[in-house]
Amino acid sequence: HGEMRVSQFVFASNGGLQFTKFSQKNDQGGVDGNLDLLTIPVPPDPKGLLGPVHDIKLYIDHRPANFTCEFLHLKINKHSKAIVKGEWYLDSKLGTKTCGNLMKSICNAAGINIQGRDIVNHSGRTTLITSLYQAGVPIITSMSISGHKSESSFRIYSRPSDKQKEEALAFLIGTAGKLPSNK
Repeated sequence: HGEMRVSQFVFASNGGLQFTKFSQKNDQGGVDGNLDLLTIPVPPDPKGLLGPVHDIKLYIDHRPANFTCEFLHLKINKHSKAIVKGEWYLDSKLGTKTCGNLMKSICNAAGINIQGRDIVNHSGRTTLITSLYQAGVPIITSMSISGHKSESSFRIYSRPSDKQKEEALAFLIGTAGKLPSNK
């Protein structure tokens, strides 16, 4: 997360955006057959709602045009006089430790109780994959969004909901009386 760059986000003419994840040393090709990068088209925010496209645009728009730091996550300006002038960030990369605690900070700011939970930036990826799985999105589509290269590594994250487990057991129980007889 700390290595993401502003150039990886391109706003589309349809109101959405396109995110491109550059390859890393552990990427080994995958479902898209593209060894170099992963491109994720993000649809426009729903009409009348401020969604992720709005939030990313707002964040990027608050970067002064003269900044030379290419990283997405910048150090936060703590000087109140500068903030009042609209200078929210400093022209340098956010520290590794601070960046690593972003998800925890976001949860706390949103009032989400995370006590006893190990919340890290990777938790967002886990939530994404579980949500796609529980919504019935085909595995191949979910893998192309998450960037997983193998179904076995993807399945580590996909957890059925209690409702899905209950429905599976209800199906099994419902068939118990319909088993073929041995006559």
